[in-house]
Amino acid sequence: MTDKRRRFAFWREQNRRPLHKPSPLANELEMRIETLEPRCMLATFAVTNLNDSGVGSLRQAILDANSNANPGEVDNITFDASLTLGRVLLTTSLPRIAESLSIVGPRTGMDSITIDGQGIADLQPFNIGSTATNVTLTDLTITGGNVTNSGGAMINLGPNTVLERVRVTENVASNDGGGILNQDGVLTVRNAELSNNKTTGFTTSNGGALSNVRGTVFLEDSNLFDNSAAGFGGAILNFNGPMTITRSTLTGNRDISGGGAIVVDGTDSSTRIYESLLALNESSQEGGGINIFRGFVLIVNSTIAHNLSRGSAGGGGLNISNGTVTLVNSTVARNIDISGYAQGAGGIAKSSGTLTIINSIVAENHASAGAVDENVELADIHTSASNYIGADAGIGTLRDNGGPTWSMAPLAGSPVIDAGSNIRATVDGQVGSTPLDHDQRGFTRIVDGDLNGVTTVDIGAVEYAPVQPPTKFFVVNDDGTNTGFFEYDINGNSNGHTTLGGSTNTPKGATTNSDASLRWVVGTKKVFVYDGDNNLLGSWFARQTTSLRGIATNGTDIWVVDSAVDKVFFYAGAASRISGGQDPTSSFDLAPGNDNPEGITTNGNRIWVVDNDPGFVADRVYKYFIGGGANGSFVMPIENRQATGITVDPTNQSKHLWVVDKFQGKIYQYDNGQNLGDGLVHSFSTSWTLDPLNSDPQGIADPLPRVSSDVLAGAGIQTNRLDGNTPRIAPPQRMSSSATLSMFATDSGAMARENSHPLPHPELLGQLVVNNTATPAMTSTSTVRRRESTTRPGFGTFQLHDTKHVMRQSWSETLSDDGSTPLEKENVAPVIHATPTLPIDDQRN
Repeated sequence: MTDKRRRFAFWREQNRRPLHKPSPLANELEMRIETLEPRCMLATFAVTNLNDSGVGSLRQAILDANSNANPGEVDNITFDASLTLGRVLLTTSLPRIAESLSIVGPRTGMDSITIDGQGIADLQPFNIGSTATNVTLTDLTITGGNVTNSGGAMINLGPNTVLERVRVTENVASNDGGGILNQDGVLTVRNAELSNNKTTGFTTSNGGALSNVRGTVFLEDSNLFDNSAAGFGGAILNFNGPMTITRSTLTGNRDISGGGAIVVDGTDSSTRIYESLLALNESSQEGGGINIFRGFVLIVNSTIAHNLSRGSAGGGGLNISNGTVTLVNSTVARNIDISGYAQGAGGIAKSSGTLTIINSIVAENHASAGAVDENVELADIHTSASNYIGADAGIGTLRDNGGPTWSMAPLAGSPVIDAGSNIRATVDGQVGSTPLDHDQRGFTRIVDGDLNGVTTVDIGAVEYAPVQPPTKFFVVNDDGTNTGFFEYDINGNSNGHTTLGGSTNTPKGATTNSDASLRWVVGTKKVFVYDGDNNLLGSWFARQTTSLRGIATNGTDIWVVDSAVDKVFFYAGAASRISGGQDPTSSFDLAPGNDNPEGITTNGNRIWVVDNDPGFVADRVYKYFIGGGANGSFVMPIENRQATGITVDPTNQSKHLWVVDKFQGKIYQYDNGQNLGDGLVHSFSTSWTLDPLNSDPQGIADPLPRVSSDVLAGAGIQTNRLDGNTPRIAPPQRMSSSATLSMFATDSGAMARENSHPLPHPELLGQLVVNNTATPAMTSTSTVRRRESTTRPGFGTFQLHDTKHVMRQSWSETLSDDGSTPLEKENVAPVIHATPTLPIDDQRN
């Protein structure tokens, strides 16, 4: 047995005894008469000042609540609103909470009020006893705890304790649980932050943020970052108890003995991890992400990436010494082992125990030495079900792909798309268990990613959804069954269809405004107005008309064409009308021969009317001046002989015309059609077949391409966060910052528009993220308050092993008197990856 394992065995032996003795239970008295009802009443105790003790203090409120003991009732402690953002400076530990109690800060949020132990020796801010049946701490920051035993900020022995929107930060314990020790209790941590906590004893001090010893823990929607342990488990120790981690992020944690983020031990341990991220964690020994000595571990819909191990056993992502481990639809990628030992493995190392890998990616990991080559993924592992284990899985960088945690999404053409096993895509990987209905992000789990008509689960934590090109054409349909709008992209591929709400009678023409947020459909004499979801907003009568066959708009005015009188009617300002009726502002007669009009369109300077010859001989397109008067025509070929609608390019860049035809169910494109008018036959340049359900097309519209604020059209698709909310990955520093992001296309293709958008982020957790090959630079000015004076060890080497994903940065700084750093940072490479190049801390604390 190695010295390290002897130390850990010694630690396990010591922990067979309680770290803290529970309060003795009183002997129950036998009563021969009926027990009287308790006279204590549910009470609320108000904290009215920030004093450490005395009337109106938090300490006094806890004492009063303990004195108001009433089994089954929960007392409340509230803070006066005037104390918001205040700090209670403790000089001794608060009284143990012995009864059910709820403590709620003065406003919603972790920064509501701070309980500060000031780093005073043996000061533990909160101690929750086993007799406290129900305890809730909400909207608080707990900091400055410093104990020579366990639980720097708090110890929980209670059977139902909940931390909601609580920040536990910068606490210290010489033994276990730099932040929290949960011993034999039940603890729920929800929407919380555990950061910069540490254990400082020798190698038997474990769980930098949280230690669970024979208790039960539920960790939900929380961030654990920059915690450290002198022993095992930089963030978490789970020993002989059940723990469930859901939708949480563990980053930047580090340990000395094994398990940069998590260590699991004890035959009664069970650790379940769902929809979570473990990234950028580091162990000086094995298991940069997770180190498993004994117990059961289940990892589902989660990502373990960019973790680092240095010890001889390896396992940059996971190290398994014993126990039973199952990965289901998870991703273990781009982890590193730099031990230099032959048994090292960058992804997963296993010396004993059982590992089952189902529908998972183990790829692109790196080891400085190994049994096979310099890119060892696994050492002595047997896999089952559908997996992808190899050098290049075709997955993107670690970034915000939606959902509560960052992830690594498959790229188009990735071999993991639709390559999994549906029957094993379950909550535990077992056939017959509850199927997975969502991926790590919370998005639909099984979709047809390769568009082959078969829905098959992807391998890995994220399900690929093919990017649907924006809608180019709207074609209104009138067949009595599928009456509504059918949408098509620029290549004529169907983007689906929606039914028209309300009553449209029989649609005989359609148009939209520039972004398709408003849509107009004509019946015989009436104009129907819809929103972008095809909800009916209203309708109005186009007066003096008899049989409408088409409609056009410039976003302000309306034109309609009437086949009964062969006229175009103009209604000024009618685009805003949704009720009543309106007389035409003007009208003009159609040209001779244009006596079967079937559609109308305009670019604001000219009007085009398509004519459908009832003899199936020669359909024509007629062009008119905006105020009336023929301006030429051209004849369409015989294939296009039952035209029912026409539209133009709204950008006026291509000068094309498009005609929808009922005879063959197609859209025909006429290049430079806006300039045709010589009366001759002109062939179409290309055509697309309509959706089979679009069997009775009655009009076509071409709005501007709909590009969301997060997707810019250019040389491919570039995704950017332009909504003012900077993505978070729980980094080392909180930064007060504002930035301007400017983007310009530098490759072929047309940018939809220049974007210059402020990105305010009063607490920027992480770096601004750009994944855009058309973005040459981004400049932000930030102020960073520095918490540490030395550079974190190890990350420099980690960065060297992952340079293809590292963003090059340059900055200048001037250290001000208050310890803050005005930072000018220029990102000179277009790809920013969530590697150890997180702002400041990993580079130059």
